[in-house]
Amino acid sequence: MDVIKLKDALDQKLVERMARESGICPIREELHAQGFDELIRQIAIESPERGLLLTRVRDEIKMTIAA
Repeated sequence: MDVIKLKDALDQKLVERMARESGICPIREELHAQGFDELIRQIAIESPERGLLLTRVRDEIKMTIAA
């Protein structure tokens, strides 16, 4: 149920902030990062090991994009 609420909130914020539907969009990138962080937080509550793994994946993705 939490994931469905998170998805709906993300979709609503994308519309409110007028994020582009395709191509490079800083607004979309920021909102997806926030959504991913919240998803990691929710998963970490249930399974700290999975939360840690997802955190490492997120950090690796950020470093790859920055490079």
